[in-house]
Amino acid sequence: MNIKRFFETPKKAVISSLCIAAVIVAAGAGSVYAAGAIAESFAIGADNAKKFAFADAGIDPVSAQAVRTKFELENGQFVYEVDFYADGTEYEYLIKASNGLVVKKDVEVKIPANTIQIPTDSETIVSLDTAKQTALTDAGLSEAAVTFTDQKLDRDDGRMMYEIDFYTSDTKYEYEINAKTGDIFSKSKEALPATGNVVTSLPATAEPNPPQTESTTSAASSQISIEEAKNIALADAGVSSSAATFTKSKLDIDDGVYVYDIEFYTDDTEYEYEITRDTGAVRSKSSEPFRNASGQINSNDFQSSQISEDEAKNIALADAGVSSSAATFTKSKLDIDDGVYVYDIEFYTSDREYGYEINRDTGAVRSKSFESFNNGTSQGTINGDLSAYISLDEAKTIAVNKAGVSISNVTFKKAKMDHDDGRMVYEMEFYSGRTEYECEIDASTGTVLDFDFDYGD
Repeated sequence: MNIKRFFETPKKAVISSLCIAAVIVAAGAGSVYAAGAIAESFAIGADNAKKFAFADAGIDPVSAQAVRTKFELENGQFVYEVDFYADGTEYEYLIKASNGLVVKKDVEVKIPANTIQIPTDSETIVSLDTAKQTALTDAGLSEAAVTFTDQKLDRDDGRMMYEIDFYTSDTKYEYEINAKTGDIFSKSKEALPATGNVVTSLPATAEPNPPQTESTTSAASSQISIEEAKNIALADAGVSSSAATFTKSKLDIDDGVYVYDIEFYTDDTEYEYEITRDTGAVRSKSSEPFRNASGQINSNDFQSSQISEDEAKNIALADAGVSSSAATFTKSKLDIDDGVYVYDIEFYTSDREYGYEINRDTGAVRSKSFESFNNGTSQGTINGDLSAYISLDEAKTIAVNKAGVSISNVTFKKAKMDHDDGRMVYEMEFYSGRTEYECEIDASTGTVLDFDFDYGD
């Protein structure tokens, strides 16, 4: 049989990819590798996928750093994931494996860490050490018994919060501590799987163990600490600890391997490292010189240069090449990201959904992304007439009634229309008293699709 003929045209490639995906579901995980190998053998190739991504980004391949490509199955179609850095910007692409079309892209300008500012509040802020101790005391653990993976101050819906994440040998903990009162705002814990499992995918909450290709014979004894990982990154970069300011040091998972994500900067350069937790090896690294055009904030003009929400929306539309009459906005909100005020802007047209972060003080596009609905087929097309959907206020009322609480006692953390699995939904997050609720509602029918709540002790 001449398999290649099933991929010789874009239409046949789409049908064949969907058939392969169906076979995978029917036959089980054991067929994934064989089906993927067949599809990849007739795909455009990783090098061509990179060329399509570079061309779309308008980037000279020579200037691209930390370029990574990966062939994978995404939403029923085979794609190349292409990630790279260039000129102070991070790019993430999904390129259709059969013809090189851009399925999805994310672009984020990396603001130099020495320009990041946490806005000062008139309120008193408790210290990070106090917030950490509050979380540890609640968990019944000592600092010596845990490894911290994330500890930062951020703003969440108008509140300054400390995000504190740590783990022990068998459990992962996540806390949000109110920076004004020092109280626990939210918390969660998750049991980690038993040692020795090979990771093929990352569950939604738990952290898997590294695959056997990493040295796991004496994993517990050979694992390096987060401080050791930071020192390895500094040594590799040739930077002294006194000259470096760390902006991120976090345990994460990448392709089934535990890694430390390390980010820091000096007077003129920003560095990013991935250090393997179990071997101490440098898994990936990149560096970027600071440039005046990469998003620095002029504090002298902090007040006078602020743009309005409508101006931010117009900037996003202009960048996307979309007219206001063709766009339906689902979100426009002033927020804080890495200490910088940004407008979160989301809208859709008949065939695409867009997401933007616009710097409030400069009007610069800080990050942007778009995604085609269901690969452009009619099943994923959104009706631009909002009369086909219930209103946001109606969705809020449905969610609150489902929770059995009074809307006068509710504070919404999130309330927006979004596209999920070919249909429009309202995503709701809110709390009443010490209980936090999450609710997903079908925007066409008002049916509650998913409901969950968490009581904070």
